[in-house]
Amino acid sequence: MGDVLLRFPAGVQFEPSTLHKIVKGRADTIRFGLFYPDLGEKNSSHNAIHITLEPASPEWTENIAEREERFNAEEWQKVVQRDDLGLTEYHNVIYRGGWGYITYFAPFPEYQTPIGGKIKYVCAGNPGGRITHCRFANGGYLQKNKVMVMYVIGGENMKDWKEIHQKVVSFLDSVIVE
Repeated sequence: MGDVLLRFPAGVQFEPSTLHKIVKGRADTIRFGLFYPDLGEKNSSHNAIHITLEPASPEWTENIAEREERFNAEEWQKVVQRDDLGLTEYHNVIYRGGWGYITYFAPFPEYQTPIGGKIKYVCAGNPGGRITHCRFANGGYLQKNKVMVMYVIGGENMKDWKEIHQKVVSFLDSVIVE
């Protein structure tokens, strides 16, 4: 993918795509799923982690300071400390009809992206209703400064976000060839 070599273990089905001429072993984007076994029936959509990988580009960096500044400038209708999740829950002032209605933020320094950024999820759902899906915010995070990672999990699985995030990071550490 780009200039990054990835080696997936047998059994992981992935979907490469490209905007350019199709060349074996090359892709602009790779999509695949992992299953988090403790979330229910094995290989069920309820325990799926949907992952999208793209090559890191020089134009996009995980600019930690800029992200913090943008996040702190947001106006929130309500902020709730969710001890049951270990996250802070932010409710947007304006319901935008999709991603970002509720944002979860990990306020603890021990929970970071591989290069030290904050962990934040934006979620889709209905006001007063349940959250359906959450995705890693800001377009994703950088893994080994080579791969842009974005993943989506079911809203009911946010209680396991720490384990899920660690599973994604560990799996990609094993797949990205140095």
